[in-house]
Amino acid sequence: MIQSGSSGVSVSLHLQVMLLIQKTNQDWWSVRKADGTEGYVPANYVKEVAPRVIQKVVKKPVVVQEKVKVKKQGVRKEVVKKKKTKSKVRRTPSSE
Repeated sequence: MIQSGSSGVSVSLHLQVMLLIQKTNQDWWSVRKADGTEGYVPANYVKEVAPRVIQKVVKKPVVVQEKVKVKKQGVRKEVVKKKKTKSKVRRTPSSE
């Protein structure tokens, strides 16, 4: 719903609520839709309704700070020896 600031009047057309800008004449009214587009509507297709203030609840994210105590550990250097592996190369007997 759009609430009018100055005129305090809204109009309704098939469950659409628009802001009444001006009653141009008895037959046509100048209105503004919720998306901001303005135009004229036939006065017999719309009716005036009292403006209502609708409160919208906006939930803000809550940041919870949590402190966790941890034990600091040092970095240990360790030398790892590689195992020597025998080369598995097969030789074919030579024929002489």
